[in-house]
Amino acid sequence: MQNADKWLCEWQRTYKKCRKLYLPDTKEEQAVRDFLQAVNTTKPGFLSYWRNKLINGNSQINLYEIVRQYYNHQSEFSRLSHGAFLATFKEKKAKKLKDCLYGKTHHFKQCPYIMGGAQKKD
Repeated sequence: MQNADKWLCEWQRTYKKCRKLYLPDTKEEQAVRDFLQAVNTTKPGFLSYWRNKLINGNSQINLYEIVRQYYNHQSEFSRLSHGAFLATFKEKKAKKLKDCLYGKTHHFKQCPYIMGGAQKKD
């Protein structure tokens, strides 16, 4: 997330410098549209949501606000993804050993009768 933080800060710094120079791309929604296009490859859903809001006129958002929204979205996505991984990991770890068809308690892959090679030779 640190690289994303730096990238987002750079967007804001560049925007501020361009506004001081009265560059036309910083007027109205153009900077917001440019930012949305830049994040399209990593978060197409974020682009779709905000593009629809802009098209429908439901939002008067500036670049600083869209960057903040993106940061929050990215943070939430990371948190949810990490939580899902931990839940899956814990779930797998919590599996109990089962009784084998041959009367022993172990994992299937550890069964000397089914997997072969681990059988005792008489």
